[in-house]
Amino acid sequence: MLVTISATEDSNGETIPNSFVVDYPLSPSDTFSSGPASQLKWLFSPSTGDPAGTAFAPQQPVVEVVDANGNPVINDDSPVTLTITSGTGGFGAILSSCAGNEVNGVVTFSGCTINMSSATPYTLTASDGTLPQVASQPFLVSAAAYQSCSLSNRLVACRERR
Repeated sequence: MLVTISATEDSNGETIPNSFVVDYPLSPSDTFSSGPASQLKWLFSPSTGDPAGTAFAPQQPVVEVVDANGNPVINDDSPVTLTITSGTGGFGAILSSCAGNEVNGVVTFSGCTINMSSATPYTLTASDGTLPQVASQPFLVSAAAYQSCSLSNRLVACRERR
């Protein structure tokens, strides 16, 4: 059996501290098992600094359903939901368009956006039924792009500012 260990990189190509990937060939007789779902674990928190009202980019949230030993629960199909953690970010902010797709215990969300910028960091809380809730790493949402408009000879000209 050949085992390769390499550092894990995020979507920006930066090495994620204390992480690694073990890659080795599997045979058809290899089996994996896990216990019942007991907790949630954040694999990736949202990227920071994205403009309000736009989808988090480059990193959307990713949460894993694991057993008591930290093994992914690959047969779990219960829904994982995300909410803005109470007391974080802007008062009255809304998390929207956040859809999760679970494959082998890993829930990858897409389209997540927060409608309001804030100088106070946000965190998201992941929930799955009776499992303990878990908060993401803090992240910031910047001001949305706005348009600058001018009136000249009865014509209105607008351009987007970032």
